[in-house]
Order: sequence, then structure tokens, then C-alpha cells
Amino acid sequence: MKRKTRIKNYLKNNPPVNLRKDINAAYKRTDAADKDAQRQIDRMYTNAIDALIGKITGFQERYKITSYADAKKYGRLQSLFEALDERINGLSLEQRKLLGLQRIKTFKTAYADTSEAYSGALGVSFGGPNKKALEAFKEMPVLGADIKSLTDQQRRNLANRVRREVTQGLVLGESPLTIARRIAKAGKIARHHAVALARTNVIAAHGQAVLNFKEDNKDVFTGVRWFTQLDERTCPICAPRHLRSYYKQVPDHPAHFNCRCALNPIAEPAIQKVLDGQTSRIKPEVAA
Repeated sequence: MKRKTRIKNYLKNNPPVNLRKDINAAYKRTDAADKDAQRQIDRMYTNAIDALIGKITGFQERYKITSYADAKKYGRLQSLFEALDERINGLSLEQRKLLGLQRIKTFKTAYADTSEAYSGALGVSFGGPNKKALEAFKEMPVLGADIKSLTDQQRRNLANRVRREVTQGLVLGESPLTIARRIAKAGKIARHHAVALARTNVIAAHGQAVLNFKEDNKDVFTGVRWFTQLDERTCPICAPRHLRSYYKQVPDHPAHFNCRCALNPIAEPAIQKVLDGQTSRIKPEVAA
């Protein structure tokens, strides 16, 4: 008996399951993963910025640097920049490792949650992701760029910003404390961008897990439905997509950095109406 036939017979003989409850629970787990990644990024960047400030203030105090001319005279400025770059490079590697682990963990969890929810609702078994799809996802780009390129860009931006702030502070003859404040401000901007990337990475992993689940079970699922978080932060791109169903070509997901939208698989109309609570009855089928 075909799986779709078994599902329809199951829905005929069993009360519909509150699938929305299971899906919401899965989204909450993704949200928790997002917040955990943000905390780790925040801690990572805080430690790195503190280390950069320590190097800069130590440099000024050790060599009694009060101006850019002093720094040039001692010939130590380049060695300071190299030390700062080394710490920033280390931060970038930490960030990339975290994002890689984060996306695979989120993908596996989201796929398992989706599989478990629909197995319970439809009375048939759905397995886990195939290894080939999981391996492909490790290198899948986010918004058109791979993780290495995105983190490298953030690394360069932070390094250039730190160099600029240190140079300007020395030119103006600022104290170590004032320059430290400059670096803290630069770090805050960099941390904000890093958190945005971490959040987008989680949402991308969740969406890709749903798309893979749909493709792995296309005898049952025919498309995906877009869910937009509707509040004062909803953007003009995502608002009109809310509850829209896509069967052939799905728009890029996530739609932008800091996107909070989610995807959900949808079955053929007769089955989906039961899942949506539009009807509690379905015409049974018999095996051919």
C-alpha cells in the first residue's frame, strides 16, 4: 500500500492531531539555538575586544606613547597592528567554527522535529536526513555567500576599524582610556554584525531542513508554506509572503540578514485541510 494511501486511511480513522503545537515547539527550539549562538558570539567578541584593549593600553604605557609621532619614533606601531590582527584572526576562526557547528546541529534538530511532528500527525514513519544532503548543507551559502567569505569580511572590517581608531587616537594624543573607548565602540558594531550572521545562519539551517524533508518525502509533501513574524519589526519583503504556499520555486530563505521567517512543509490539499483543521474527515482510499 502506498504511503499516501496509508495516510488518508489513517486520517479517516483517527482524530486530527494538533500539529501546530508540535511545530511551535520546534520553532521554540530553533529560537533557543539562536539565543544560545548569540550569547556565545557576544562572549567571544567581548573577550576579544578586552584583549585588544589590553594590548593597546599596554603598548602605550610600556613605551610612554602619547602621540602618533611617538609611536612612529619607536617603530613599534606596525608590531602592535600585527598583534591586534593576530587576535582578530583568532576571533574569526572561533566564529567560523561556532557557525559551522551551529548550522549542522540546527539542521539535524529541525529535521528531526519536523519528521517527528508529521509522523505523529499522519500515522506513518518519516526518517532522518540522508548523509549526502547533510554534507552538501555544510558548504551551502547564506544569502549568496559561504560562511568563510562572510566571516572573512567581518574580520577585515573589524581589523580596519581597529587600526583606524588606534591611529586617530594616537594622532589626537588621546589617553589609553579614551582609545579603549574607541575600540569598545568598534567592537560593539562588529559584535552586532556577528550576532546578525549567527541568527541568519540558524534560520537558514531550519529552512533548509524543512526543504530537505519535503524533497525526501515528495510522495507526500508537495510544497512549503511561508510563515512571517508579524510585529513592528516585520519588513516589506516578508510581510506579503505570510502564509503563502510555494510549490515549484521557493523564494530565497532567509530573505535577508536578521530574517525571522520560517518554512513548513505542506501536503496535497485533501491531507493538508485536515492538518490545517479545516476538516476532520477525509475520504478513505483502498490499496490498488
